[in-house]
This record gives sequence, structure tokens and C-alpha cells, in this order.
Amino acid sequence: MTEQTLKELFTLIAKDELGIDTLEQTRSGQDFHEVAVWTVEAALRRAFELGATLASVARPTLPIKRKAMSYLLRRSTGVTIDELCKATGWIEASVRRELARLYHVRGMTHALTTQIDGELRYRLP
Repeated sequence: MTEQTLKELFTLIAKDELGIDTLEQTRSGQDFHEVAVWTVEAALRRAFELGATLASVARPTLPIKRKAMSYLLRRSTGVTIDELCKATGWIEASVRRELARLYHVRGMTHALTTQIDGELRYRLP
């Protein structure tokens, strides 16, 4: 897993658990947040579980790859097929099949996509 992917996963956890939109340093008062201790515990627990899950297996299993895909698809900018292939180790056809399954499970009839810099980016709501 790349450093960029880790940063994106940390940002998702911070956003979901702590209500913090970005972990980028601004060198201003926006770098400081008042949060409840139980939300810090929830964020730490979620990060720990993700790390433990990824470290517990030498070769990621299907549920771990699905979880990684789900995290990446929740980025506000979305994710490309190539990025999903790199994160999972799957070929493009397998990634597309899993995308279709994820969208179907959520009762969606079509993929949410965005065109950024000429690249088609997929995401989940």
C-alpha cells in the first residue's frame, strides 16, 4: 500500500469518525480541532482494525481487498480503475466485476463517475 493511499485512508477515518475534512497542515487555527474523546477512540479503533487486518495476512484475502476498494471509492475525488488494480492486485476485469457487485449491493443502477483531468473516476456515496 502506498503512502498516498495510507494518507487517503487516514483522511477518510478522520472525516467519518472525527468530522475533520482534511489532515493537510495549514499552519493556522484550522489545524486544531475540538473533538470528544469517544470519537478519538473510535477513530483509533478503526485505524487499528484496518492495520491489523492488512498485517494479519501475507496475501490479502477477498474481504480485505473489498474493504480497501470500499475505502478508496469513498474518497471525494473518487478512484480510477488503475488505482483500484494497484490496490487490490487484480486485473481490470476483476475490478470492474467487483465494482458492479458493490453498486448492485447498494441498490444502485449505475456507477457514480466523475471526469477529472481526462480520467474517469469512480466513487461511492
